[in-house]
Amino acid sequence: MAVSPRIQFLVWLGIYLIPASLIAQPLLEHDTGWHLRTAEWILENGEVPTSDPFSTIDADRPLIAYSWLFALLLHTAHQAFGLVGILLWRTVMGCLIVAAIHAFVARRCRAFLPTACMVGSAAIALSSTLMAERPALFTMLFALWTLDAIFRLRESLSDRSVWLLPIGYALWANLHIQFVHGLVLLFIPWFAAMIAAGFGLHATPSFRSPAWNRLTLLGLACFAGTFANPYGPRIWSVVLSYGQNREIYELFEELKSLRFRDVADWMTLAIFAAAVFRIGRLPRVDAADIALLAACAYFSFHARHEAWLVVLASVAILCRDDATAIMAYRWDWLAILATSMLVTAVIGFRMVAQQIPATLETAWRESFPETVANAIADDPTSGPVVAPIEWGGYLEWRLPLRRIAIDGRAQLHGGARTKRFDDLMKGRAGWERDPILDEAAFVVVPPFYPLASLLLHDARYERIAGGDVWLFRRRR
Repeated sequence: MAVSPRIQFLVWLGIYLIPASLIAQPLLEHDTGWHLRTAEWILENGEVPTSDPFSTIDADRPLIAYSWLFALLLHTAHQAFGLVGILLWRTVMGCLIVAAIHAFVARRCRAFLPTACMVGSAAIALSSTLMAERPALFTMLFALWTLDAIFRLRESLSDRSVWLLPIGYALWANLHIQFVHGLVLLFIPWFAAMIAAGFGLHATPSFRSPAWNRLTLLGLACFAGTFANPYGPRIWSVVLSYGQNREIYELFEELKSLRFRDVADWMTLAIFAAAVFRIGRLPRVDAADIALLAACAYFSFHARHEAWLVVLASVAILCRDDATAIMAYRWDWLAILATSMLVTAVIGFRMVAQQIPATLETAWRESFPETVANAIADDPTSGPVVAPIEWGGYLEWRLPLRRIAIDGRAQLHGGARTKRFDDLMKGRAGWERDPILDEAAFVVVPPFYPLASLLLHDARYERIAGGDVWLFRRRR
C-alpha cells in the first residue's frame, strides 16, 4: 500500500520526537559527578589517573579511567552551557541513535511501513536508556556501526568503508569499556560458521569463505584498535574485573534483570519475539542469526542496562533480506532538513514553555545533597565523607578537597567492598565496627536509611543538619 510523502514525513517526525521529548526528563544519572571530577583532574594534571584520587580506597589499587574521553566531552558541555549543556548533549545523542537505526534499517528494507515500525519500536524500547547521560549512548552508535559492517560482509559486499571500523574501536576504547560487546558481535558469526561447519549446518558467512576470512581480519584489526588508549592492554583488566565481581549484580538496580513494569521493557520483549518469529519463518535457518540473537538476549535479559543490545540485534535480524543485496540509502535532504527544524523548534518550545533550565537546576538540587555539600565545604573538620553510593560521585565533584568513601565505580571498589558498604548503610550486624566509620569525619545519609537512626545513638557522631538529608559530624 502506497503512503503519501506527507504522511511519511509526519510519521518520521513523530518517531524522531520520541528521543527529542526526553529533554523534559531531569538529569538523575549518579555517575555524572565523578565523570566531571575525572575530567577536571585530567585537565589539572595533564594525564589520566593511574590511582584513585577521589575515594578512600587503597592508594595502591590501580585505577583505569576507561571513560576518560567521555568525561572530557561531558565536562566541555557542562563548561559551555552548565547542566543544560549536558541535557542538550543527551538529547542530541538520542536523536543520532534513532537516526542511525533508521539508516541501518532503510538500507535493507524498501517498504515504508515495516521500516517505520522497526525504527519506532526500537526508539520506544530504548527510551529508558536514552534518558541517561552515560557513555553507553556512544556504545550504541558504535554497536550499530559494528552490526552494519558484519551484515555487509555477510552479504558479500565489496564495501571498503567497513575497514574504517578499527579506527572506531580505537575511539570506542577511550569512551566506554563496553567496546567488548562490539568484539563479541564481530566474533559471533565467526564462531557460528566454524560450529555450523562441524555439524553440517548453514551459516553466513560459511567457514573459510572469502567473507569469513575478511571477517576474521576485521575482528583482529578491531581487537588491536582497542589497545590505542593511554592504558594500553591493561584496559582489558577492567573487563576481567566485571566478570569476577558477581556481588554487584544484586546491589545495583540497573544490573538486575528487566522488571517489565514499563512500556520500554515490554517493547524490548516484543521486538525480540518478532526476531525469533522471523528466524523461524525462514526457509533456511542461519546459524549465525541464531547465535547473534541468543548471545544478545543473554546479556540483555541478564542485566537491564544491556537491554539495548538485544533491541539492536533483533532489528538487524528483522530487516535482513538474504534474497536481495543491500540497497544504496539516499537521504531526502529537504525532508531531513524540515524534520530537523521542526524537532529543534519543539525542543526550544518545550524548554521555554516548561522553563526547563530553571526546573533542571531545582531537580538537580533535590536529587543530590547540595546544601549539605556546602556545609561540609565550609567546615574545618578534616577527614573523609561517608555517603550513599548514588551520592558519592556528586560529592567527589562538589568537594574536590575531600575524600569520599565510595562511589558508583563498582569495578574499582570491587564486589566485596561494595557489598560491605551496602551492609553499613542498611545497619546490618557489625555496622559499628566498619573501618569506614572509624575514619570518617562526616556521614551524609537520608533519614530513611537504617544507618541514620543508628547514628543518633552513636557517641562518636553528632547530627548537625536534619531535614531530607541528615549530616553527622565526628565529635571533636
